[in-house]
Amino acid sequence: MDARRYRIISSVCVAAVAFSISVALVLKQSLIVLIAAISGFIVQWAARRSLDEAIADERTTMIEDRTSGRTLRISTLGLACTGLLLVILGQNGYPQYSEAGYILMYVAAVILVIRLAFYYYYSWKYGG
Repeated sequence: MDARRYRIISSVCVAAVAFSISVALVLKQSLIVLIAAISGFIVQWAARRSLDEAIADERTTMIEDRTSGRTLRISTLGLACTGLLLVILGQNGYPQYSEAGYILMYVAAVILVIRLAFYYYYSWKYGG
């Protein structure tokens, strides 16, 4: 399969999964979300395996690495700050926000632990 056909399949797959998830949210059926996500993953994986040529060079890989790292940092910081703000609001007269704030801060902490684990793993694997 050539790169153009792969991009078309990938775009159609993403659109189909997004449509399925939106329909599932309207119908309040979480099973549809799970099926759509898994089938989308399988279609993407199969399309990538049948690809004949490389779709990413070193520059593209470097750009993806930097953008994903920056996105992770900004998202984690946003989660932690929003969680802290909700906890502060919960202590100052809005108790319904405290639980959501703690959950957001725990999610941020879990993301940081996972990132640290991957950092140590790849540092060990590549000898850095």
